[in-house]
Amino acid sequence: MEILVDQRIELLAVIQTLSGYWDNFAQKYMKKSHFASNYKIIISPLIMGCYSISMNNDLEKKCYQIMCPTEYNNKYIFNYPEPIIHILWHEISHTIINDLTEKYINEFDIKNVKIPENIKNTGYSIAEVVINEYIIRAIVYMLVELNECENSAALQLEVEKNFGFTEVKNLKNYIIENCEKNNKLLLDENYRKLMKFVINKILK
Repeated sequence: MEILVDQRIELLAVIQTLSGYWDNFAQKYMKKSHFASNYKIIISPLIMGCYSISMNNDLEKKCYQIMCPTEYNNKYIFNYPEPIIHILWHEISHTIINDLTEKYINEFDIKNVKIPENIKNTGYSIAEVVINEYIIRAIVYMLVELNECENSAALQLEVEKNFGFTEVKNLKNYIIENCEKNNKLLLDENYRKLMKFVINKILK
């Protein structure tokens, strides 16, 4: 992993934290085959929000995670409603989940998917995007439970509910029961079932 940082800001502690948790995420939880060979984290105050970009060619997949400080007070501050490491987990997951959803989405009838108003109010109004967000938020919540304390998990669940994703805990339980083996996500083999559960049970 390579992290690109705007030269005007000093974020060594953040970089070290991100690097350490990347190793934990990639090596201890996800299957290596799911990850891009070229993944960069870009930290810059020049944009707003956090998001991921993936680009594929015949030889490799390249992924970029853009992370933006929320404010400046003699230094750049990451004042998000959740810890920065949870945002890292979320954005890394997009590079995996988005591709899988796109691969299988045409197998489902999503014309009548009901997106709750409280989710629409946070800016998510496209069914495929909401499917991605629900699965990713459930994965992040699960990772917080696996790696952090009970209080941290409860706070993360509250964050997700505040964004309108009120069924994250139920989806997390489904993933644990149906999509894991030895604490490894088996996304390829079970992803159709996972999408079906989200579409038919969560977004009914």
